[in-house]
Amino acid sequence: MKPLPIKIQDVHRKHRYGIVVHSFTDLLQKGRAKLQLDSVDTVHRDADIRICLEDDGAVVSDEHFLQDLPSHSVLVFLLPGQEWTGYWSYVMTAFDQVKKIHPLYQVQQRIESLNITKDSAKLSAISTFMASLDHRREADSRKDDPAWFADLPKTVVSKEQVMVNGAKSRVRGYFYGARKLVKQSVPSATYTTVFEPIFNKFLSALQKDDFFGSLFGRKAPKNLRLCDEDGWFSCEGPFDAALCVLYHLICPYDNKEARIVFSTWNLDHQIEKSRQIVPGLINAVLKKPPKAELNWRYFYELLFTKLNLRLVHIVCHKKSEHSSKVVSPEHFYKKEVKKVKKMEKEKKVTEAKPQEPEKTLQGKGKTTTTAPSDPGMARVTRSSNRSRT
Repeated sequence: MKPLPIKIQDVHRKHRYGIVVHSFTDLLQKGRAKLQLDSVDTVHRDADIRICLEDDGAVVSDEHFLQDLPSHSVLVFLLPGQEWTGYWSYVMTAFDQVKKIHPLYQVQQRIESLNITKDSAKLSAISTFMASLDHRREADSRKDDPAWFADLPKTVVSKEQVMVNGAKSRVRGYFYGARKLVKQSVPSATYTTVFEPIFNKFLSALQKDDFFGSLFGRKAPKNLRLCDEDGWFSCEGPFDAALCVLYHLICPYDNKEARIVFSTWNLDHQIEKSRQIVPGLINAVLKKPPKAELNWRYFYELLFTKLNLRLVHIVCHKKSEHSSKVVSPEHFYKKEVKKVKKMEKEKKVTEAKPQEPEKTLQGKGKTTTTAPSDPGMARVTRSSNRSRT
């Protein structure tokens, strides 16, 4: 290949060098030497080193790819365990530093310490996060951040209270929405006698779980909330994706505007409430075997908990049918019913088994009666003496 001027750097962006390479092997050798990837104790194999494009994270794995790159492209050398996602790696690093900065005059100094070149794409991406710096995130009371509460009733005095109540309101909405769907789908008498007790159980459990207000509370235990300890929420991506590839982030604790925007984010049921959960509940109740016990907890978790709820930015909220996410009939009833069914099946098999007639064996001086060949029956023998003539 023709000589190619290229720029190389390590994942931490502490070092950047300009080199000219003549092959992919030449790139590897010069890169590991310039960036000092090997140490006295550790010498990495070529296969352990990955090379990615700085801008989009694409892996440069061979000479064909390398020779098609424009001159002065920037390549990032990665060792095992290191990751690079393109410009977003700069953004996320900046974000991690910026979100904890206090006081704010340190922001410029911190950003400059990242050694980011004057690239418009990088700076534009970072500006998204910089815009959130006009905040009093750490404040919680109305007294400390009155602007955040500008459009709220004066009785509300805590950000945490507002966010927790917001989560509760959404969960209550799921309860009343599900109940309404059932009422519309079955006769009134059926709802009263069969479904109302189930929804009473739902309501009692929700009250014990405080309607899952902890989902939005930054002071809640880590395993119960959807945000970090600073109040940052991350979009979890569409129902058919593992994560959000657009890196949607928001901190509604920042300011009034962020709080209002957060209200447009959705708590999306991966297994849909109206298309799957409610019809599944109705089907499970109306077709319940006589000795089965409904596993109402299964439907409760699908309707109201993090097991099935996914926080998504409005852009990632797909309103199409979630055809790949369906309820599981094997979870409709409590496991004990499987034992009952097994016992009933075994009983039917035993009752259906034909019995052999009794056989009489005659011999001199005695008569022996043999019971049907059932291993559980004992042989009964009766002997009697006959008089000789």
